[in-house]
Amino acid sequence: MWQYFHTKVNDLVLFEGWKVEEPGVMALACALTFLLGVIFEFVKWAKKRVVASLKLRQNPSDSPTPIQALFAAPHLVGTAFFVLQLSIGYLLMLIVMTFSVWLGVSVVAGATLGFIVFGDRS
Repeated sequence: MWQYFHTKVNDLVLFEGWKVEEPGVMALACALTFLLGVIFEFVKWAKKRVVASLKLRQNPSDSPTPIQALFAAPHLVGTAFFVLQLSIGYLLMLIVMTFSVWLGVSVVAGATLGFIVFGDRS
């Protein structure tokens, strides 16, 4: 395992079966990593939209107890999105920790494109 940033094509990415030993496999790994970065930003955007939509459907005059608020649909759906977002984020972090320059650039480029497309425009 590499302990420094490198451009060599000899990596193990996330799983034992995902070995990158050829340039074509590295290109595919970079494409998948790029896509995962875009999906990460999409999940953040979707969470905000879906939770806001669910909150609009609630009656504003209702004042739920803390337990009811904890198990309300917007909070549960937001929690599910958060779990997905956190999982993808940690996978991206682990990919960067392969110290492959190509995979690291793919993570940053994918998340950047995702932010351009789905980012907050307020």
